[in-house]
Amino acid sequence: MLDTGQSIDTGQFVSTDELAMYASEMSCDSPRLAIVQHEIHRTDRAGEEDEEYVMSTLKAFVLRVSVQSDNNDAFDGKQLKATLIYENGYIVEEVSATLEPPLLGGEALIENGVASFKLKITVLSSLCRSSRFRVQVTAVDSPDLTVVTSPMRTITKLHRRPSVVGGKVDEVVLRGMNPVAGYKRGVDGDALECLDLDCNISSCKCESLWDKVRENGDLLKKLKQQQLMLSSQLTELRELHQA
Repeated sequence: MLDTGQSIDTGQFVSTDELAMYASEMSCDSPRLAIVQHEIHRTDRAGEEDEEYVMSTLKAFVLRVSVQSDNNDAFDGKQLKATLIYENGYIVEEVSATLEPPLLGGEALIENGVASFKLKITVLSSLCRSSRFRVQVTAVDSPDLTVVTSPMRTITKLHRRPSVVGGKVDEVVLRGMNPVAGYKRGVDGDALECLDLDCNISSCKCESLWDKVRENGDLLKKLKQQQLMLSSQLTELRELHQA
């Protein structure tokens, strides 16, 4: 499966008329599909030049595909189907934690030479062997008429804030120097490399920090139990004194 080299749109709206005009200008002898808008939730730098596209499983995104042909009107009304595939081209068969299909909103009709999808990926890369995904768009009645997006990694939340639940830190924000809620000391930013909890914590530099957090949580539980026991004993002593 080859990358089509399409341009990536980070969310800028393009009207249907403009897309149809673009499609007609790019007409060619043998019809083909081209991606003219692919909304990306976040772009991370994997190196000095490499970029990685990141999508949230909680948000939908727009994907617009145009027909490039000498006669675009002949394709109006035809149905296109979007399928989630792995970067290597295999179809994603995993379902989400709520048993939803891996891709929602995968059907659209061509109008004025353009088909607009509102898609949502439901499966996480971290639960699929850290794989990246592509969206493949194919004409239902013409399997040879197809196009694929650039690869994307999926996470749950694009940005996370620290919170404390039951005495334990539930989420850690990386690259943030703010103190973790409920603790007076700040967190060393060099120890925080993970951008979200979808990664493998054991492989991160913040493993030692999580060990300390767990120890503090266990200590808080023991202190609460001791407080309840002392409170109960104090109540018994008061009752004996009054008697």
